[in-house]
Amino acid sequence: MAKVEMSLIGKRIFVIDDNELLRGALKERFELRGATVYVSSTTERTATILQGLSAQGLVPDLIVADIRLPGCFGVHLLQVISDSVNKSFVPIVVASRWFNQLALAKMKLFGVMGYVEKPVKMEELFKFSLDILMDSIEMKLTAEKDLAS
Repeated sequence: MAKVEMSLIGKRIFVIDDNELLRGALKERFELRGATVYVSSTTERTATILQGLSAQGLVPDLIVADIRLPGCFGVHLLQVISDSVNKSFVPIVVASRWFNQLALAKMKLFGVMGYVEKPVKMEELFKFSLDILMDSIEMKLTAEKDLAS
């Protein structure tokens, strides 16, 4: 059976990581599926991009982020994201070397739907991110269907 590639046309993905190789590889993979991809390596740039999208009435459909960026650690980046998208729900996948149970509990309050511990293979992170995006789309469709009932 042929493998079906999922189209991401019309989806907005935001990749936040200070690792240029990982950031670029993820960007390329998502773009090959048709997504519009935004990238950032700093908290300040992240806020600027998200505020620009928000001003247009847009939010990303998925954010893949390392929570340890230069000058930023832990839930601070997630707070910046939350503030920048006007509290809209945006599913977030966190990829980082730095995890503890307290931090994970706090991260879930900001929309983190999944996490992977680095080092991680790019393909593994990509597939995991697609799964989270599909789960999020399914949740939104179910919620809309329930509201319409």
